[in-house]
Order: sequence, then C-alpha cells, then structure tokens
Amino acid sequence: MRGLISVLVVFLLVGCSPSEGPSSEDGGGPLRDAGSTADASVGEPPPDAGALFDAGGDAGETLDAGTEPDAGTEPDAGVEPDAGTDLDAGIEPDAGTEPDAGSGPDAGTEPDAGDPVVLSVRLIMPGDSHQQDPVEVTYVNAHLRPYLEIGGPRLPDRVDLLLDGVLLTSLPGGVNAFDWDTRTVEEGEHALSARAHVGTRSFLSSSRRVVVDRTPPHLALRTPETGTRDVSEDAPIQAVFSEPIVPETLESSLWMTRNYKLITPERTLSPDGTVLTLKPLPQPSPSYVRTIRYAVDFLSFAPVTDRAGNPLSWRSGEWSWETLRLIPLEAPLDANSGYANFDPSLQLDAKGLPTVAWSEGSQFGDSSIYVWRFTGQSWVPVGPPLWASLD
Repeated sequence: MRGLISVLVVFLLVGCSPSEGPSSEDGGGPLRDAGSTADASVGEPPPDAGALFDAGGDAGETLDAGTEPDAGTEPDAGVEPDAGTDLDAGIEPDAGTEPDAGSGPDAGTEPDAGDPVVLSVRLIMPGDSHQQDPVEVTYVNAHLRPYLEIGGPRLPDRVDLLLDGVLLTSLPGGVNAFDWDTRTVEEGEHALSARAHVGTRSFLSSSRRVVVDRTPPHLALRTPETGTRDVSEDAPIQAVFSEPIVPETLESSLWMTRNYKLITPERTLSPDGTVLTLKPLPQPSPSYVRTIRYAVDFLSFAPVTDRAGNPLSWRSGEWSWETLRLIPLEAPLDANSGYANFDPSLQLDAKGLPTVAWSEGSQFGDSSIYVWRFTGQSWVPVGPPLWASLD
C-alpha cells in the first residue's frame, strides 16, 4: 500500500515539472490565447483550476474546455438591445406613420387630384336684388355695379368680364363685384358675361343685356300745341315722350295749373311708358268765365327720367293753351211764346258775360225789342221791352 502511494506521488511530481510545460506543437500557443481571453473577459483563473490539474485531466484540454466564460460571454456577444435594437428598428409609429400617409384630408384632396372641379357662374345686376326673376335688360348712363355669384367647392383663380365676347377686365377669384364706368362704351345694347378660371378649365355665365343710354328724353308731341286758343274743354291733353320714362318719377315732377292755380289732374301713362294723358277735374270756377288758361310744367329739381336715369330735356313755360267755355242758353230765349224771333244780336261784357238783344212780334202785328243778359247762373231781362214798328 505504501509502495502504491509513493508511485502516485512520483508520477504527479513528474507530470507537474516546469521544464516539461506545453510547447507550441502541443497546443501551447492556443492555451496562451485562450488564457488571454480568460484574462480579458473574466480576469484571473478560477481558484479551482488547480483542482482540474489534480484531477489528472490533460492540461491543454482542460484549459480549452474551461475557457467557456470567454467564448461564451453571452452578455457581450448577445446583447440583444444593441444587436436587435428592436425598439428602434421596429417602432411601428415611425415605420408605419399611417396617420400621415393615409390621412384623408391631405392625401385625398380628391376634388383636385381626382374628380374635376365644377363651378357655376352667374352675373347679378342691381335691379335683380328686389325681384324674383332677373331683369331682362339693364339700362345705364354712367356707372354700373354688377355682382358675381360663384357656386362650387372652391374659389376660381380669376374671373374675366366679357363685353360682347371681348375681354373687358379680369378680377381675382375672391372679388365678387365690379364698378364699371360705361361712359367710354358706345351707346346701344351690349352683352355682358363672366368667365371663371380654375387651372386650365373655365366656366362661362349666361350673358346679360345692357343698354348704354346717355341721351335725355324730350317731348316729341303734345296736344294741345302750346299757344293754342279756343281749345275745347273736352279736347284730350296728351304728351308723347321720345322714349319710355319711369312712372314713379311723374309723381313729384308733374305740375299743372288752371288760371294760374295748381291742380292735380288724373294721370295715365301708357304701358310702354311713352304716352302721358292728363284729365283735369271739373272746373270749379263760375260758369260765366269764358276763357280758361292751362299750363303744364315738369319740375327740374325732381325730374322725370328715362330708364337709364337721364332727366327730361325741358324748359319751364313751354306748354300752355286756352280753352273756350260755351255758356248754355238752356231754353230758347223768347218773351212771348208763339211769336217769331228775329234779328238777334250778342255782345260780351268785360267779364265775358253775354248780353243778347232780339226783336219779337206780338198779336197786334207790331214788335218789341228785348234785351237779356246772362248772370252766370241764369238769363234776366235788362229793362222793359222797347216797342218797334214793323214799318
């Protein structure tokens, strides 16, 4: 037994002698490399490395097999946060950014990118605002302010105003009115329209009729003619204008007098606005007034105008005339009924009252001269009859 133990001790001492350490051929180089790896990753050899020698294992194999901490430094080699950086690489909000890419309002401005824009364009004239239907014709003598009504999903880039199909002016898309000075435009009827532009597309409104009129109206005909005398009281009183006038302007402009006193006649304007008919109310003057003077005036401070606003060309005092009033005799004048009357004579006094003289026979074969005058209400004799012989 003691002999066996002595042999084992000798064997171990010989196996651990420094002079017989591992060479490069035996894998000594790799052991130093592996050991350096252990130094870099672990630090010092583990305390129970000697136990490995004691166990009798091959020194090279034991060091290679035991350098697992260096080769398997999993924390360094497999640092998943660095290698995978799953949080950075897989951040779904950044990679998908679906709210931005698929946001309907930005990506889907479909009217621009897809379906074409369609606009409706309408010209509104000043006279349209208070009427259900637009006026057929607009009359103007100087300035006109038409309005634009644009319907659609967006404003146009610009709007062109066309006069008789020719460009009149261009307006920015957000402007909805235009001040037009027509004094440079030739008188007569014209067509005004609007064309809205969106990109390369354009939309045209219906045209509106515009009449430019700078000529004032005048009286083309009047009845009775001015200065006429002995006009019948039943004669029509009419004024014919050179063009239609606005009925409302007659209300405060017409001025009519009878014997220099203001009266208000009945007024009728023809449907086309060109013929004015006047009818004075019954004459309240005493019936003995024979001559009546009429005059018609149109006031300048509230003028009669045509449809374009031009005032009537008129001078005060241009229209006046006189009427002749016939005095009714009622029943025939006779002093004694049944006898012939002859040699009548009539004379007017300073007031226009008539005095009548005539001869009338009698039952005795002679005749008498009678003189009667009209008082304004009835006929009365002027003194007794004068006897006259038939010889």
